[in-house]
Amino acid sequence: MKRPPSLEGPVSAVRVVDGDTLHATVSLTLPIRLPGIDTPELRKPEQKAAAQVAANTARRWLDAAQAGTRNARLRVYGLGLYSRLEGDLFNEADESLSSHLIAKGVAVRTDGDKRHEWTRAELRAIEAMAP
Repeated sequence: MKRPPSLEGPVSAVRVVDGDTLHATVSLTLPIRLPGIDTPELRKPEQKAAAQVAANTARRWLDAAQAGTRNARLRVYGLGLYSRLEGDLFNEADESLSSHLIAKGVAVRTDGDKRHEWTRAELRAIEAMAP
């Protein structure tokens, strides 16, 4: 999902909540939702294990993006679903966290604000990726 950024800047710290939600520190900590994707949710017992895999995948991407002199950048697009800011993180090569999560198979692309109905097979496939 390509949108013009309304806010962009360096990120000093990020805490991943689950695969598609994170808290980013720009000059304050903000909950950010990655638009156009969905990952399993920690608050749903049947999705918890898969959600942890998605969150760990996001953490590894972020660790690599912030390694050495490289910095992750936050692009905020505006207010979205659940009154959260919508935005994405980008690494030095301008690769997005959203695209990475989809490529790794722990997120699916969604149409607007619609949630994906996770099947048991999809959740088990994500869980199988755990180390």
